[in-house]
Amino acid sequence: MSKKCAPLMAKRWIFGIALAVLLFMVGIVSLAWWRPGYVFLATATLFPEFAAKWMVNWREKMANSMTEQSAKNLESEVIRTEIEGRSYNVPIRYTYGQAIEKNGRWPTAKLERVKVGALTISVLLPDMKPYYPEDDARWRVKGHGDRVEVTITNSLGKPDWFQRYRGKYFNGQDKYSTRQDEVYGLILFAGHGYTSDTYFPANDEIELTMSCDKQPKSTGFSPSCSVKTNYLPGIALRYYYSKDYLPRWQEIDVRLKALFDQFERSAHMVSNNGGK
Repeated sequence: MSKKCAPLMAKRWIFGIALAVLLFMVGIVSLAWWRPGYVFLATATLFPEFAAKWMVNWREKMANSMTEQSAKNLESEVIRTEIEGRSYNVPIRYTYGQAIEKNGRWPTAKLERVKVGALTISVLLPDMKPYYPEDDARWRVKGHGDRVEVTITNSLGKPDWFQRYRGKYFNGQDKYSTRQDEVYGLILFAGHGYTSDTYFPANDEIELTMSCDKQPKSTGFSPSCSVKTNYLPGIALRYYYSKDYLPRWQEIDVRLKALFDQFERSAHMVSNNGGK
């Protein structure tokens, strides 16, 4: 190092120490206003290894705290929603897809009732069972497995959607499918080529339509069935599950609607008891 550089380096070192001490003092004074960042910055400047270890420990504690809180939320939190003027109280354990797969944790629900256009829940067939830790392996199966993802939604001001959609097939207006024999109490319109098969209940009083893949979209997966059905005036259900469950389509539809009936009764009971 040249003689000219040595004084410059010494000055920088002295300046760094002075700045750290100043920041530390400012941090101490500002604690009354809760400014821990100053203290941490000063500490990191003087003792970088200590600061790094502290940060690692802090992150671990925060992660553990969030995990513990998430587990508590699973047991206690309830989502309070209102759709088309109807109230539903849904235990948060019914939202595995939205909570864990999308956000990685069970969140804390809002205390007030929230008006929404749609709400998605996840359950396991055949019993419409929500998430419990003992069933974790069933929730992680690739593809649909035993899962049903169901969305309750408003019908977007089109209460006659089913009649119009059914009429297109039964009047021969759909050029991409051919009517076949009845199967499982459903009238099948077989799609041409790779077009999905479409089903309607033979009982035209059941306002439901289903579209099922001919083949799985990926190797090792079951074909998928997507369903839309009228639930209540102005409210429809959209859900999908493995084609392996197609023979039980009516049982699934009835039990899903009964589940939302249960959520609505729960909301009414809480409201009548002075809650939300």
